[in-house]
Amino acid sequence: MKRICVSFRWPLKIILFVALLFTSAIAQVSAPSLPTRAETTPPPKVLPSTNSRLPWHWPEARNYSSLVYDTTEKALLLISGQDASYGLVPSIWSFNPGNRSWRYVADWQPQDFDMAAFDSSSGKVIVYVSWYFRSTGDVVSETWAFDPKTATWENRFPVESPPPGLCGCGAQVAYDEQARKIVMFGGLDVSQLFKCFSNGCDDAGWLACETNDTWVYDYSGNRWTKMPRPADENLIPSRRNSHGLTYDRRAHRIILFGGGDLFGPATDTWAYDYVTNTWTNLQPVVSPPGREYGYLAYDPTADKTVLFGGIGYDSNSEWLLPAETWNYDLKTNTWKLRTPARTPSARGWQAMAYSDKANAVVIFGGGVDRQHPTDETWLYRTGANKWWQVEP
Repeated sequence: MKRICVSFRWPLKIILFVALLFTSAIAQVSAPSLPTRAETTPPPKVLPSTNSRLPWHWPEARNYSSLVYDTTEKALLLISGQDASYGLVPSIWSFNPGNRSWRYVADWQPQDFDMAAFDSSSGKVIVYVSWYFRSTGDVVSETWAFDPKTATWENRFPVESPPPGLCGCGAQVAYDEQARKIVMFGGLDVSQLFKCFSNGCDDAGWLACETNDTWVYDYSGNRWTKMPRPADENLIPSRRNSHGLTYDRRAHRIILFGGGDLFGPATDTWAYDYVTNTWTNLQPVVSPPGREYGYLAYDPTADKTVLFGGIGYDSNSEWLLPAETWNYDLKTNTWKLRTPARTPSARGWQAMAYSDKANAVVIFGGGVDRQHPTDETWLYRTGANKWWQVEP
């Protein structure tokens, strides 16, 4: 690894991170204060979209959002994200694959957004927030629940949570249906990051900004639990953020691919078993190129995990990866590059999830870079190896 002189040359990801921090803080200094106790809010007033093509009827272009599948209402929900100026997109939308339309569902109440997953045991979207870098720079640790049926929010105030700022950027979550728990892995330790900004760090210090802890959230007990780590660090994925994470329903395993630390991407594939609290390095013979911001979705009909998009990088540069579609089969431990006749354009930072109702993997948004997100909706049917775009 190249020695990085922190005083004069930071890793590219740090430079981008700092730019995002200050741009967003300037843009949203007037963010609203949060409630100081658990409370719910009435259904919000529906506001017009800022999208220039179809106001009120199509989500705004965005990066860094989440797609979650509401297994109770059979609806695909688009959760928050960032616009072209790194501002928070304060909206939740629902996609109907039947008539291929989007519907504005609710305003956004948490002051920020890190990650989201749908908890089928409670029927709620669980949102985790670890710091307000778009407004005040404060590190926090908040867990919010959104009820799609009533369009109401609740600040949960768990009895135990990750330390404030621990998963401040790039941690990923997936819901384990068998365990009825949300599993979170990786992310940036914002407190360590600020320490490096202030005092300087060597390579080991910069790498310590990344985390590789596994946290689990139980809605019924309203508690986050840090899972015990093995003594051998080779038995867990390395420190990283912005990886792909999804739940394989048939095998009851969390699947992880890619991501990376501040100096380069990872190409490894792992499986996590909550029951035994073990990570397994699967080491397939062939793997996709290493990447960040290329996400995963599990298709239970095909029994495959789908990967699309992503960004390659090193400590000096960042580049858009080709528009490749990969399928992973856990039973045979094989990755396969697919060649559909038509694909979305190359992109990173998109939202991605599988919809039972659509019988397809759905992606929304993402772009060629952080300043040019799209508002495109694409569907992928794994068995037929076919992508098609949903037009307004």
